[in-house]
Amino acid sequence: MGQDLPDFTKGKFARWNRDGSLPGELDELRACLFWAQRWVRHSYTEEPTAEDLAYAQEFIEAIRDAVEARARD
Repeated sequence: MGQDLPDFTKGKFARWNRDGSLPGELDELRACLFWAQRWVRHSYTEEPTAEDLAYAQEFIEAIRDAVEARARD
């Protein structure tokens, strides 16, 4: 995704806030989790918020489910 990654993930975060939905593709899930981690790491002077942690946890669970589904196929 390169330079488009920040805009892509910003849209996915807004959608998650609006309706709780996540991307369906494994690569998109990984990209969003990667960018969320980078953003928190480089933007905060304090600990991540509960919302940040909930967002990350949902991506981790969705990635786990996608990897398990791919392994079964």
